[in-house]
Amino acid sequence: MSPNLPRLLRTVAHLTPGQVTSRIVHVARTQAYRRLARFPISWLSFDAHARGALREPLELETTLPVAEIIDLWRQGQVSYHGIKGPRDDWKASGHTRLWQYEKHYHVEALALGAAGLGNTPEAARARDDLVTLVAGWQKACPPLAGASWEPYPIARRVLHWSLALAACPQLGPTLAGRLAPQVRHLHRHLETHLLGNHLLCDLFAVVAGCAVLEAPGLDALAAVAREELCRQLRAQTLRDGGYAERTAQYHAVVLRDLLWTIALTNARGRPLALEAHATHMMQWLGAVVRSDGSFPWINDAAPDTTPAWPALLRLAHQVGLNPEETLETPVPRPAPEGPLVLHETGWLIWRPGKSDLLFDFGLVGPPEQPGHGHADALGFELIWEGEPLVTDTGITTYAANETRAYERSAAAHATVSVDGEGSDEVWASFRVGGRAAPYLARVSLDAPGALAVQAVCKSFRGWRHERRLEFTAGKRLVVEDHLEGSFAQAASHVPLAPGWQLTDEGGALSLVKGSQTLRFRVLAGGPARVAAGWQSAGFEHKVPRQVIHVPLVAGRASYEICA
Repeated sequence: MSPNLPRLLRTVAHLTPGQVTSRIVHVARTQAYRRLARFPISWLSFDAHARGALREPLELETTLPVAEIIDLWRQGQVSYHGIKGPRDDWKASGHTRLWQYEKHYHVEALALGAAGLGNTPEAARARDDLVTLVAGWQKACPPLAGASWEPYPIARRVLHWSLALAACPQLGPTLAGRLAPQVRHLHRHLETHLLGNHLLCDLFAVVAGCAVLEAPGLDALAAVAREELCRQLRAQTLRDGGYAERTAQYHAVVLRDLLWTIALTNARGRPLALEAHATHMMQWLGAVVRSDGSFPWINDAAPDTTPAWPALLRLAHQVGLNPEETLETPVPRPAPEGPLVLHETGWLIWRPGKSDLLFDFGLVGPPEQPGHGHADALGFELIWEGEPLVTDTGITTYAANETRAYERSAAAHATVSVDGEGSDEVWASFRVGGRAAPYLARVSLDAPGALAVQAVCKSFRGWRHERRLEFTAGKRLVVEDHLEGSFAQAASHVPLAPGWQLTDEGGALSLVKGSQTLRFRVLAGGPARVAAGWQSAGFEHKVPRQVIHVPLVAGRASYEICA
């Protein structure tokens, strides 16, 4: 028996029957379409009956640097994740798979559409540029050929075209006849084999496309898609308002797409009545966003792919939402008096003064789609008196390589690894086999400004990790780890934020950054070892940093950081 077969079986065991069936259909279709791509595809030909449905322009926050995107495009370039490439190279040769996908999302169409409203020369130029973009793409990317015609790129493109058409109804002759066939095709190819944010994006795009178009068959299609969208949103949103994949990045992306779709359906006079749902998600994001506007980088998250909080607030207000509205199950904000515990998400957040502690006791992700989860159970992030001190690694790639494996591993997070593995069996780029069972055991404020947290994680491998964390704001952090079970070696990892300089002072480490000087000392376990690591500054962008590793001895390790 292959050594990987048990791991595969542990992975597949969590899938729904519908996912397995849909996966078989998806693979068969993909292979068939590769052969069909050389022939004209009738169902994706221009729809001469399609028209724009909105008569008045709809101005919405794009969450994009519109002027920057347009200027770069006019220079013959595009840029995704800080990496530039020729705008007319639709195959995106030499770039990563993610970059190739981004190329076919057409954020440039959204930017040009937002700039194309009005009778000014600049608006006319923006509309002409969009016609050029669409014509170039259509010539280079015939239906069903390449990444452009995979469901997720279609969905993002449909959403962006729909927003461009809503912002600038004058673009109807350019976009409507080409948009309608893509909406129909996408609805026949929903990513039900993946579920998660991919399926939500597909459904947002179909509903949005139907809202901005008048075309044969779209009204009936919209009714089906709207019902499924509402069902999926209920299924993929936790009771505390968090998104089920447990990453602030994807929560923000899903929320933005939801707000866009609400705005488009309202403009068509066919409201989704999802405002309360969006408000609940806004309150969750408002609770986890930090004072500097950044989000926790727990699980898959990167700074350059997450919509900014101020932009989301503007979009919410444009849609008519008040994030402070009282709901049946409101999400409170973290307070100095005590921590906010998001039980379903599995995050504890405490913000005394200028400090910020996030403790992660949550599941790796939803059972059927944990692909954006990491082996970080019982990990934490800590901002010490306004200065990031212990931080997650984030992500710099989705490619199946050593970097991706490390960034999902326990060693990249402030938790323990046992025999080189974490409590969850993460593998490949987006797979999880065996699952851990973490839970929060105790939370208390033992004294004013002093928090104690105790949590337990049972690994599918049989060992049990108990962690106790005590934090007195601005003064002292103590972390105690205890392992039970059979293992050869284990270590507790402390990934420091970039910029901290370490000096060995014999029995302790001095941590210095700017005017801050802290001391790191091992209380139990083997001697600390310092190694080079990195933190994500975005996809393909690594910032060097130091990681402290404390070996467990007789199943125990503890350390303190103090002023």
